[in-house]
Amino acid sequence: MKGYWLNYYFPEMLRSSIVQMPSFNQIKEATEEAGLQGISSFASLANLEEVNQGLAKLKHDLQTGDFEQIKNKYENSLGDYLFITIEGKGSI
Repeated sequence: MKGYWLNYYFPEMLRSSIVQMPSFNQIKEATEEAGLQGISSFASLANLEEVNQGLAKLKHDLQTGDFEQIKNKYENSLGDYLFITIEGKGSI
C-alpha cells in the first residue's frame, strides 16, 4: 500500500489504512475460520477535510497533466489493489 499513488492525495488515511490492514496470512486464516472480511479505507478511515483537499489536488493535477508524473512516482509491478476470491467448500 505504500506504493499506491493515493498516498500523495490522502496521506493520513493511507497511513491509518496500512496500520489496520491485515496481512494476507491473517485474511487467509480468518476466511478459513469465519468467512470473508470487507475493508474500505474511504468508508472507515478518511476524514472529510482530507478527502476534500485530496480531491481538489487530484482534480488540479488531472487538469494540469501533473497526475501522470505523480502516479509514476508510485509505480510498482504489484498493482494498486489485491482482490481475493474465496469460495466455500462445495461451491460451484
